[in-house]
Amino acid sequence: MKIGTRESRLALIQTEMFTNILGGNHEIVKIRSKGDMDRERPLKEIGGQGLFVNEINRMVLNGDLDCAVHSGKDLPTILNKELEVVSVFDWKNYHDVIVFRGDLEGTGRMKIGTSSPRREEQIRKHAKNWDVFGLRGNIDTRLNKLDNGNYDGIVLSEAAMVRMYPSRDYEILDESIFVPAPGQGIIAVIARKDSPNYDDIKITEDPTARKRWDVERRISGIFNMGCSVPNGILYNPETEFLYMDINIRENVISIRIKVRTLQEAEMVARNVKEIMNYGDY
Repeated sequence: MKIGTRESRLALIQTEMFTNILGGNHEIVKIRSKGDMDRERPLKEIGGQGLFVNEINRMVLNGDLDCAVHSGKDLPTILNKELEVVSVFDWKNYHDVIVFRGDLEGTGRMKIGTSSPRREEQIRKHAKNWDVFGLRGNIDTRLNKLDNGNYDGIVLSEAAMVRMYPSRDYEILDESIFVPAPGQGIIAVIARKDSPNYDDIKITEDPTARKRWDVERRISGIFNMGCSVPNGILYNPETEFLYMDINIRENVISIRIKVRTLQEAEMVARNVKEIMNYGDY
């Protein structure tokens, strides 16, 4: 198979994780996305949903690639009708984490870097001694900026640290306070619905990851979420606990509730939207 991926080290590691499960020999095609080409401006200024994946998905749609491996949180909620998220796996490392500079001393005010509007909003609300500053670039670039003294700490995904820097110290941020982005930590594989490789790709899926994926994607669609909207959604399929922080006209509606099925989760989300008379962004 010809498998598409972004050219970052994290993306290549995730693609290798997929091919290790898949087995066999495959051609890895590295593609530079629009989001990768502009590493200075805030993401919300460059574009909306699909910033890191649209070009790659277009190649899958056109038949130039057999499939593509993505970070789940990068995928837009609406895909071309001929494409499908065929496989999702490795779902447990969903937390946000804080990585502090190694020579940091004291516990006073800290300069914290992030490129995420959601993380920025959560830090401003819950970490009063952290001052937030923008931070772009791939994971290696961000950590280099931290180590060079540009920041006291940076917020990253647990999945990135586990996959790239398993021996580096970090602190997990409580998911009930720092609710992660939908799909965060999940690896997702896109293919055409009529792909001759569909069944082979499907074998790589983790059914528990699919439960989490379906709930978070359905709720994201209900609230018309994009990467510039600072909403957090997490469903833990093992505990059956749903966390939602939905920003509505500068107010945050926080839901913490046990739901057993996709239908129950959808009902909760639709009730919240109806009660708050939620409008499109």
